[in-house]
Amino acid sequence: MARGKRAESRCRYLIRDIAVQKGWDIRHPQKGGDFLEEQEIEDFFPDCGLEGKKPDFLVCKKALPILVVEAKNEISKIGDAVHEAVQYADRMNQRGRYAVKIAVGVAGEEDHGYLFRSLFWDGKTWQALTSKGYEITSFPSVFEVNGAFSTYNS
Repeated sequence: MARGKRAESRCRYLIRDIAVQKGWDIRHPQKGGDFLEEQEIEDFFPDCGLEGKKPDFLVCKKALPILVVEAKNEISKIGDAVHEAVQYADRMNQRGRYAVKIAVGVAGEEDHGYLFRSLFWDGKTWQALTSKGYEITSFPSVFEVNGAFSTYNS
C-alpha cells in the first residue's frame, strides 16, 4: 500500500488526547472547558487581532487565552509549527487585550512519531518552556503552565 500524505487532523487528534491526559478540559469555554479550535477562536474572541488567521487551538484559563497551538502533519515541519504558533501569539499580544504567553508547535504522525516544542514569552523574548529545569517535550500540563506563570509573574 502506498504511503500517502497524512492529514494534519491526525496530529490534532493526538493533541486533544494528550491535553486531556495533562489535565486540560478540551470542551469549549462556554461549557466550562479550556479549548477553542480554529473556527471557534474569532467567534469567542472577536477582538483578538488574528484577522482571519487561525491557529489550530487556543487554550484558555478562566475564559482568557493563554496558550496557542499550531499542528503540522510531518515531523520535519516542527520549526514551521513553532514559528507559526509564536506569530499567532504575537498578533494577539500586539492587540493589547490579551496576554498569550505560551506557544506550542506540534508536528508528526503516528507512523513516525511526534515532536512537541513549547516556548514561553517572558515579556522580552520567547524561550523554551521548562519545568523543574528541564525543557518540556510534550504538551504542557496544567501544572506546568501554572508553574510557568507563577515563576515569571513573581
